[in-house]
Amino acid sequence: MIYNFFPRHLGDCRIHLQVFRGKKPEPQNKITSGLIHGWVIEIMTIKLYALCTPSHAILRDEWFLPSLQDDYELVLENLDQPGRGLFHEEDFRSAILRKVELILTAIEENRDGWFLFSDIDVQFFSSTRPMIEKAIASRDLVFQTDNPVGTYCTGFFACRGNDRTRTLWQKALELVRASCPGEDQIAVNILLRVPIRNLPTFLFFCRLLGISLKKYRFSYDAGHRIDDFCSGRTENPSGIRVGYLPTSFFGGGTFTGRIWTPGENIPIPPNPVMHHANFCLSVESKVKMMALVKEKVSKASEC
Repeated sequence: MIYNFFPRHLGDCRIHLQVFRGKKPEPQNKITSGLIHGWVIEIMTIKLYALCTPSHAILRDEWFLPSLQDDYELVLENLDQPGRGLFHEEDFRSAILRKVELILTAIEENRDGWFLFSDIDVQFFSSTRPMIEKAIASRDLVFQTDNPVGTYCTGFFACRGNDRTRTLWQKALELVRASCPGEDQIAVNILLRVPIRNLPTFLFFCRLLGISLKKYRFSYDAGHRIDDFCSGRTENPSGIRVGYLPTSFFGGGTFTGRIWTPGENIPIPPNPVMHHANFCLSVESKVKMMALVKEKVSKASEC
């Protein structure tokens, strides 16, 4: 028998309690435990990892941090590097490389449990934890849906700490370092859907899709070619139990699959809980998108 209580307060700590009697369930992230009259009481925490560079500090300070709703233990790495953070510039590619390294660290720190990773261009509208717990209950990885064809978005996902996910992200790191700068998402989607066992196979696959790796130009058109190829493939050569978060966790291209520019409308799902300002080409566009989404969500809640 299991009882879940969240969130609660214990001193200055927000906690998640799981109380059970009899055989313990599958191990989870936990802080401490105690035995009271035959009941085991564990205080559990889920870590939320994020990475921020100076170019994205406004997103961290005005949108991401103020909107957090849940009792996550935040692990926020501030990467001090110059640059504008524009798509595929050198500082962008460097940050993506550090992001994948951070994910591998998170996997090791959360063995037999699970964690969240979020890009910093995210805002929250309500509690996310119960929905994420339900989505990942029987899976290793659950992603935000990136676009209408079902690309996995590596900008917001929940991940278990186990050998399967570690192998996936190690391979993704190898691809990002060797041939896929700034494109952890393309690497992960290919690895999850296509039986690519080594770098030469990956390079051959990219050439088939007409993607120029030497020029470091993974355009959105190239991304769509990969999306179209992968969308019809249901096999999972990685062996990872993978799935999606509900579309109430949505991004700039979840329903359109195209770049958003200021002045355009953006579809909002019913009862949104999280918005990811991707499919934007600058920080300024991200801020404008987030403001528009926040305004639309606020008006909808008043109706």
